[in-house]
Amino acid sequence: TEEEMQAVTDNLIFAQDRCQNELGAEFYVLGIPNKEMVYAEYMPDNVVKIADTTRGAQLQKYVSDHSDIIYVYPLPQMREAIGLEGEKADPSVAAPIYYRTDTHTNIRGAFIAFQALRDAAFGNGESYEDHKFFVVSQEYVGDLSALLQMEDTFGSDTVYAMNWDELDRTVREEKTLLIVGDSFGEMIRNVADAYYTNVVYLNINEVEITWDVIRSVEPDIVLWEAGERHISRLGMARFFQ
Repeated sequence: TEEEMQAVTDNLIFAQDRCQNELGAEFYVLGIPNKEMVYAEYMPDNVVKIADTTRGAQLQKYVSDHSDIIYVYPLPQMREAIGLEGEKADPSVAAPIYYRTDTHTNIRGAFIAFQALRDAAFGNGESYEDHKFFVVSQEYVGDLSALLQMEDTFGSDTVYAMNWDELDRTVREEKTLLIVGDSFGEMIRNVADAYYTNVVYLNINEVEITWDVIRSVEPDIVLWEAGERHISRLGMARFFQ
């Protein structure tokens, strides 16, 4: 609802003001799309699409229209990278950017999301190309497999890593990036390590996050990350109070 979106916006404005005024830190928001939004064409026919706009896109537009916060929801960039929008790739051969057996992005998806953020914030996001990644393992068991208790049947997912030699190392900054987020933030942290000398990731499901904890990190940049299924937390969480 509009009331919920305004509550999120108010909370983010408060967080941004406090980071800027008390820490001298930049503040950004990154929403990670749900997997079914990226691969919408592959959903079963009995899953009915009730709206053309996702909750993530709706909230991102509202926050952007009602504040100066840089809030990135990289659904278009993700779909373009795997050929589901535009002409950048062939979807029949594109490597997955989410784990097949998991609800989370793999490092490829996190890379696309983080570059979209860098593009919006600094105008220097890197392009997504296959040679920037390599296979580490093909034995990953994701959360969907575990939920279904079918780890033995669906336990052969591919794990990728970034090839740092193929990245633009000239843009790596001697700054501290603080990521406050959910489980999707772990992969974002892995990507961010290539661009900042110090990356601190606080998982809201594992750490009690308070303003004192945030301040103790002494961040230059604060990134609040939220998976689309958890975006309501952007209006309820009081980490910056």
